[in-house]
Amino acid sequence: MKEAVTFASHYKELVYFAHGLEILLHTVVESEATLENDSESEDGEIAPDAVLPTVVEFLDHFDAALDVVVGCARKTELTRWRRLFSIVGNPKSLFETCLASQRLKTAGSYLLVLHNLEQLDEKNDDAIRLLKSAVEGKDWQLCRELLRFLHSVDDSGAALRNALLKTNVLNLLEDEEEEEAFGSHPKSLGIIIVRDLPPHYVKYRERLLKLAYKFAKLDEVTREKYTDPATLDGHMESGVSKEIMNGKPDILKGSYYANPIVDIPTISEKERAAHPEYYGRNIWPSSNEMGVEGFEEAFKDLGNSSQTTKARLLHYFPPAPGTALPSDDEPVDSWCGFHLDHSLLTGLCSAMYLREGEGIDAEAIPSPSPASGLYIRTRGGDLAKVSIPVDCLAFQTGEALELATGKKLRATPHCVRVGASHNADKISRETFALFMQPNTDQLLSSSKTFGQFSEAVFQEHYREGNSM
Repeated sequence: MKEAVTFASHYKELVYFAHGLEILLHTVVESEATLENDSESEDGEIAPDAVLPTVVEFLDHFDAALDVVVGCARKTELTRWRRLFSIVGNPKSLFETCLASQRLKTAGSYLLVLHNLEQLDEKNDDAIRLLKSAVEGKDWQLCRELLRFLHSVDDSGAALRNALLKTNVLNLLEDEEEEEAFGSHPKSLGIIIVRDLPPHYVKYRERLLKLAYKFAKLDEVTREKYTDPATLDGHMESGVSKEIMNGKPDILKGSYYANPIVDIPTISEKERAAHPEYYGRNIWPSSNEMGVEGFEEAFKDLGNSSQTTKARLLHYFPPAPGTALPSDDEPVDSWCGFHLDHSLLTGLCSAMYLREGEGIDAEAIPSPSPASGLYIRTRGGDLAKVSIPVDCLAFQTGEALELATGKKLRATPHCVRVGASHNADKISRETFALFMQPNTDQLLSSSKTFGQFSEAVFQEHYREGNSM
């Protein structure tokens, strides 16, 4: 035994060491579990030639033993458990050992074993004690799993209600979810997904995003009729948005900006002249413009107070034929450079991919590549791909909120990537963003209004004369 333990100890730092121990235990349990020869004598004594006791003694020399045993049990038929736990010990005692040593995840696994063996008390005190320890340790994932467990073992809901009453875990989970979504946690994305929207939302989304494609397919002369040359020095025109992202023009993105709440914001002429990008009059395609009939209605239906609310209908043009698309190890911001929105919050709908057809018609298709889509940098610097279901909305934080909260809530760095795929030069991406922001005279800090802050952003991203 000593030699075996010494030999194995040389490898205990390997990632799969515990898994190897589990395979060893499982193999022995199965090999000794036949009815004809289960390594026990008729009076219940362990047969002298049984290997399992020796294996268990060997496992006890390693910290992973408790995890190995419960992992093996959960992969083994219930009929084998009596034999296994007669040697390793009572699962209730093993549960208590894990709880006392704060091995809470492992304790949760033993809780399932006790449930299957029908050894849990009717009041679920063991589960509640573990839940309290998980709350104290801020192991929110385990808290969620335990709540689901309590819900599953009692159809009346009494067990779950009792646990919630004794731990206040529901309020704590809500606070933690907000922290994970918008806080400074390294894994925080700065975005949340909202479900249970009105039933008509999906129809409104599809109608408007298909109109975005059709508007982008209009000839340049027609598109120019609906462009305000005074807005952002002519660089935020409907149809093509020539932004500067990370020092280079963002040429694959076309935008149609409008205020979905009011066509003519109620504001002083002085303020309107100072901030035309927010307070200009909405320009809509004519109701009889061929191919984009109902554009204004569709835009407002999906966008429906601050007078500065802006909605942006986005059309990401397909890459030009022959354009080399980024490989998996290249920067992801191929369709839209990494940037921060300068709003308080930005609402986003799920993007739609359209394959070019005849004229201004197009076919909705799934994402053309697993690599295509919206990417976010977490607070810890990791890159995460975000998928928004078609019947949901997402909300992410902007720079104005970061400034207004003294950086307690950070803005969300994000970009859009086009992945390599067959016929990529025929596929566009459509989406809709609603920027929620204060009026331009609203103070974000002791010395800066939203209007002053916005002006600096526009100078950086849209004004002529920027270095490319």
